[in-house]
Amino acid sequence: MRLAFASLLLVVVLAQTQDPPPPQPPQGAAPLPQVPDVPMTPVQRKDLWQRFAPPSPIAGSYRLKAASSGGRIATTSIRGFLTIGQRHLTIQIQDETGTPGKPSIQSSVREYELRGQQLRTTARFGVRVPSGGTPVLEAEGLVEMRLVALTSTSLKILQPSGDYLEFERVE
Repeated sequence: MRLAFASLLLVVVLAQTQDPPPPQPPQGAAPLPQVPDVPMTPVQRKDLWQRFAPPSPIAGSYRLKAASSGGRIATTSIRGFLTIGQRHLTIQIQDETGTPGKPSIQSSVREYELRGQQLRTTARFGVRVPSGGTPVLEAEGLVEMRLVALTSTSLKILQPSGDYLEFERVE
């Protein structure tokens, strides 16, 4: 009996806590006018320009897989990494194909712009050390044009001479 009374009390309490039905319009009232559908317009938010930029198709982290220079392809005596963001990239390469024990090294930060398959880079800071040589700073503002071939797992950067750097995506 107590269980039946508790169940009845629970039903009465729950029935009172539900939302009331929505109000009905008065009898014979005219329908409300249609609300105009205003098309969305872009909002100028120059303070948040990076948040709405589409991601770069080449953005990511890459490991050097192969390099071609003068028709020769190197895969084991050369190491390097390439990291690409929305507008900047950084590249580090160590090449031991020259003098043994004295690798040539390149490290640079570049601003880039990608238009289709055309990659335009502008040097911001960089240094090259030829095999057994002295460091040479890259000229700030130096502009270079390259072609890019992109697949889901690799990125190939082609020079006008036909030489290339081929990277595999690691992240």
